[in-house]
Amino acid sequence: MAEEKKVNRNIILEGVRLAFRNFSGNEGLYNKEGDRNFCVLLTPEQEEKVRKLAPELRIKELKPREEGDLPQPYIEINVYYPKAGSKGRPPEVVLITDKIDQETGEVIGKSRSNLRASTINLLDWAHIVECDLVFRVFQWEMGGATGWKTALNSIYATITMDTLEAKYSNIPDSASSGPDFEEIVEVD
Repeated sequence: MAEEKKVNRNIILEGVRLAFRNFSGNEGLYNKEGDRNFCVLLTPEQEEKVRKLAPELRIKELKPREEGDLPQPYIEINVYYPKAGSKGRPPEVVLITDKIDQETGEVIGKSRSNLRASTINLLDWAHIVECDLVFRVFQWEMGGATGWKTALNSIYATITMDTLEAKYSNIPDSASSGPDFEEIVEVD
């Protein structure tokens, strides 16, 4: 019997809503320390697309909050950063910031920041107003067991500056050009 080929597919989802964000990889009730991941709440169209392109991927459901509501389908996306010296490619994580005119409330510009493994945790608490992503679905095998997983390829998350953020946005961040916060030592 011929060995089945492992499938590796990319899926693009636009306009997604994120839930259970753990880009920082903090240990929790459902998460081991260092495991970075988040969930995507699927619209009916997105669910259909994922089922069509990756029928082997398990789509979970959140129980309805109120009587009469439908269950909310979702998938978990894993975020992997390659270990030092490996050939793996880190995900492209881009934070887009809408700059808002303080008087009119209209978007007057955008800025873009590429986040790294050390800064991706900003997405854990950011107020994301728009999000598009690409992830891949792949088959894993370990010790005779197999299954299907996801891995983030790229994510573009848009946030909006609040009024104070916009007011002070053109002041340079002195901490961004100096040492990391962990390296600063207070002297009495």
